[in-house]
Amino acid sequence: MDKNLSHLPYEARLAELDVFPLTYMQLRGDLIQTYRIVRGRECALEFAGTVHLRGHRLKLQRKLVYTDVRRNAFSQRVFGAFI
Repeated sequence: MDKNLSHLPYEARLAELDVFPLTYMQLRGDLIQTYRIVRGRECALEFAGTVHLRGHRLKLQRKLVYTDVRRNAFSQRVFGAFI
């Protein structure tokens, strides 16, 4: 445990320590939160209003957004990974 990893680039340090990047951890947390919202029937996300949902009945509906702030919101970040 006395290894000095400061000279290695970020990706090499992650591989040496056998951990995932922060983006993966954020995505994992977002997916867990989405599952909790969907199962708890909270109103944070909008569901698709159609009955033709080939995969499952809990399909999310994505809204168009035009600002960078809104693109980074929870409901927009999780959309691509959840469906």
